[in-house]
Amino acid sequence: MLEETFTELGLSEAHHRVYSSLLEFGPSSAKQLAERLDINRPTTYDYLKALMKKGLIIERFEGSKNLYQVDDPKQIARLLDERIAHLAQEKQRVETELPSLLKQAESIDPKFKFYSGQEGVRQALNQIVYSGATDSIAFWSIEDVVGLFGAENMVDLVEKRVKNNIYVRGIWSYTDNLEELNKKYNRVDQKESMREVRMAPKEMAKLSMGYWMAGHTAAFVSSQREAYGFVIRSRDFTDFLRSQFEMVWKQSTLIVKDD
Repeated sequence: MLEETFTELGLSEAHHRVYSSLLEFGPSSAKQLAERLDINRPTTYDYLKALMKKGLIIERFEGSKNLYQVDDPKQIARLLDERIAHLAQEKQRVETELPSLLKQAESIDPKFKFYSGQEGVRQALNQIVYSGATDSIAFWSIEDVVGLFGAENMVDLVEKRVKNNIYVRGIWSYTDNLEELNKKYNRVDQKESMREVRMAPKEMAKLSMGYWMAGHTAAFVSSQREAYGFVIRSRDFTDFLRSQFEMVWKQSTLIVKDD
């Protein structure tokens, strides 16, 4: 039950077994724990010391015996609170340093990165989410992208985009089923904002690939059949791509524009 929690606290599955054994059987000696869990005694002492250091168990003495027992289980909540507070501080520090890190990355980062599978596509699109840009453009078949990326992942991506104040102008490939697509992806109760979406001209009815671009970074996504993505960082390439996008944008039909 607490295995994942222990992992988050930097403890192993073995630490969890020792803790659970003390929780189930009550105060125990290192010898009893070693025999019960089938681990050698020196290793058992290592696990006990780590748990005591975290404040999860305490040591007490009964005659000539050293016994170990679980401390107040609320200590787990305390440790998690400390972990959360530490991560919040780290996040704030990283966000402060992010602009300079991005500038450094421009000079040392490869200009091309390839990603495979759904997880790879998520990583590729996250390059745009965390690009530091506030304006972006996208051109793709929404059905194919959601089919490959997954509806839940797309919702998560949109929430991150909005949270990072990234406005998007998007072009969907032409479709005769716009009403059906609107029901799926432009619902009245949808909370998405900071976007304008248009439909491409009829001659662009089926796109085998799509892209999302911000600044000098472009993330391309393949069809669901081939399932891959790649990222290109290049001023010349993105300037060229943006000029093409603007030409299609002028010829495209408005679908939705958020306030």
